[in-house]
Amino acid sequence: MTEVREGINSFTKELFIRCLYDPLEFLFKINIAVESAYTIPPGKMSRAVNLFAMKEYYQVYSILRCTEYTSMKIEYNYCTCCTGAQVFLRNYSVYILTSIKNTREPGFKIDRIYYEDDKIDKLLDRVELSNEGVIISNELFTDPFLIYLLILTKKKYISSDKYKKVLCVLLKVMPYFWDIYKLLGDSVTVTDCDSVLKNISDPMMERVFILYIGCRKSILIPRLKRIMEEYEKNPEEFSIYEESLLVAVFGHYKKTKKSLEVMEKVVDSSVGWYNFDQFSNILYSLKDTEKLSSLVFTVFDRFGNLPIYNYVSGNLLALKSDHVGSIEEFQKILQDEFIGEFDIAYIFVAQEYFHLKDTCSAIKACNLAIKKNYNDYRVWLSMAQIYFSIEMHEYSLHFYRKCAELSPSISAVYEGLGQCFDKLGREEEAIRCYKKCADQGSVKALCLLGDLFFRQNNNQFITYYKEYLSHALVPENDPEHAPEGSVKTIERVIEVLEPSSDPSTVLEWRKSLTLLKHCLGA
Repeated sequence: MTEVREGINSFTKELFIRCLYDPLEFLFKINIAVESAYTIPPGKMSRAVNLFAMKEYYQVYSILRCTEYTSMKIEYNYCTCCTGAQVFLRNYSVYILTSIKNTREPGFKIDRIYYEDDKIDKLLDRVELSNEGVIISNELFTDPFLIYLLILTKKKYISSDKYKKVLCVLLKVMPYFWDIYKLLGDSVTVTDCDSVLKNISDPMMERVFILYIGCRKSILIPRLKRIMEEYEKNPEEFSIYEESLLVAVFGHYKKTKKSLEVMEKVVDSSVGWYNFDQFSNILYSLKDTEKLSSLVFTVFDRFGNLPIYNYVSGNLLALKSDHVGSIEEFQKILQDEFIGEFDIAYIFVAQEYFHLKDTCSAIKACNLAIKKNYNDYRVWLSMAQIYFSIEMHEYSLHFYRKCAELSPSISAVYEGLGQCFDKLGREEEAIRCYKKCADQGSVKALCLLGDLFFRQNNNQFITYYKEYLSHALVPENDPEHAPEGSVKTIERVIEVLEPSSDPSTVLEWRKSLTLLKHCLGA
């Protein structure tokens, strides 16, 4: 344990020297590292770190420029004559400068050899672990941070398989470098999740990563349920940041009461806005205007007019049916040309455009969402729902199939697939999808199965309608047991079943329906 602690402390110092403040802060956030004073010997590296903190990136580049090169031109240069920390911070400054200017610095040098951008994929074929570090080509990069920076700056030119492979290699070398996990989180899917997880050596980092992809990317794997059970038994073993991720995970699994309970704890206890955007999504889905309004005031009071405020207030305006105002708030934090933290908001913009009956703008927003969040099933689901609502069922089917590929455990996906097949007259396929959806706990799928069998004059409709009523007529005033059927649908089903059911059963259904209406205020 002492060796592990010493290793973490040594790694946090490496992060500090390279000005990687976000992943450093993350280790403090999950209570895996202890804060300590870091010192850098006087010299140009110490000066460069100070200038970087002042956001003087060009001066950082100038100070750390290799003395072997006389040109003042800004370029990516991975020389072996300077220390790894100097090479990293110099090139990291180039990366930030190009991001600010919205330009791309072409090519890169390894010592005096210049490589075109399109050569990097072949170059990365030779990335492997060694006793001395990470090897690339015939040159030894004993500093794996340089490989990380190389793939970060040239991601556009790297194939997805190679990209994941190199990230997994780096994960073995730097198991506490959170930025690698985030890059993997953006590219991982439910099908290759296990192959990524086997590269994570630290149980704590594995748990946080599983929660992260569950919360931010809606990748729901079986281990998430075990983590939720662990939290129920020993909540004190989880950091506030992990609890903020659990809020969304509980929400995904329809454990609404627990989600709201943990949410209140996080909002009261946290000093940062840990996943408050996800909190607002949950409150929006619950149509809880009061709690969402309170969250907006809390966010503004603590953080002012930062992007998180625009995100949360955008959800509140959408809930209040101010569709134009909601779009304006979300668009303040969305940039079409850049990958951003809140890019999932494109699907909310699409939904608001659709409410305004501007289908073209809604589809355009969904296309941007897919471009930015290709491996997130929610963006494909949003597009599928739009095409289904305008009765373009073949198009909708295509997007629902992509959803099923990315997230096969989401019942709404198979519900949508079934409805597409149903509309296209492919009833056997529709039945299979509805049954799979029902197996995953969907109450609506039971009704859809009953409807389909009723149209076929198949008496199986009675079985499914009765099962639907047994779940839909739940009048408990508890968010965990919210009714899952609309009053009109329940009334229709009772009318259909009445001729084939005994009067006492029908009377019980109608009593339950009256109680349900009372609970709903209908």
